[in-house]
Amino acid sequence: MCVATMKIPHSSPRRSQLLDVAVAALLLIFFLGTLLVRSERGSLGLAVALPLGVLAIVPLAWRRSAPLLVLGITGVATFTLIVTRDTPGMAAFGPLIALYTVATRSERRISLAAGIVTLVGVIAGGLISRPDRLSWEVFA
Repeated sequence: MCVATMKIPHSSPRRSQLLDVAVAALLLIFFLGTLLVRSERGSLGLAVALPLGVLAIVPLAWRRSAPLLVLGITGVATFTLIVTRDTPGMAAFGPLIALYTVATRSERRISLAAGIVTLVGVIAGGLISRPDRLSWEVFA
């Protein structure tokens, strides 16, 4: 059988949902671990980063049922993290996974528009958070 015509079996909706919840939980554990280890106790940064990180990761559990909404929520939360903390840390994986889901489940024009909006958001967040570094160093 030719690889190009080979059908890939789809998993059950329940299995897919459990996988999405597991991915979101794993990312959230890593995000919380790095956030708690690197943050100063009682700092305002932790009070801002914690809810934003949760908003950037937890919606991934619903990424297959509402991909554009999940991309919007995770993107705005990650953008805010970039602007307020210079880096989103592990929360950056939220919009990346959501963008992948939009690309695989939506029409090409919607996927391209979502990709362009995501790219503009990342660039704008980097430039706003670090105006002194107006080059590719923003992403380093």
